Amino acid sequence: MTTRRRSGLRDPGLPLLFLNCPFPVPGYRTIGPNALDGSRRVVDHLLTSHSHSQVAFIAGETGSSEPDERELGWREAHHAHARQLGPSIRRPFTLDGGYEAILARC
Repeated sequence: MTTRRRSGLRDPGLPLLFLNCPFPVPGYRTIGPNALDGSRRVVDHLLTSHSHSQVAFIAGETGSSEPDERELGWREAHHAHARQLGPSIRRPFTLDGGYEAILARC
């Protein structure tokens, strides 16, 4: 997970809780999405309820060599059903990048 700076954040003297915060904020409590479980559940649904043999993973480039939580959930679901991983396509996180990713899959 990435840590972001809280520049400009003033302490109001009250307990604070950040909702739908995808990253930790040092010194504060946060609640964010569970990307690993969400991704795993969606892929599980596609593999079981819709009888897909595999599901592609299309995401923006992160610059990291480590998979993010969404990719880990995608992998876990394929593994749980003994399925070969679908294609993994990463392109820039832009409108053109998304279009290129879809074309790469077709």
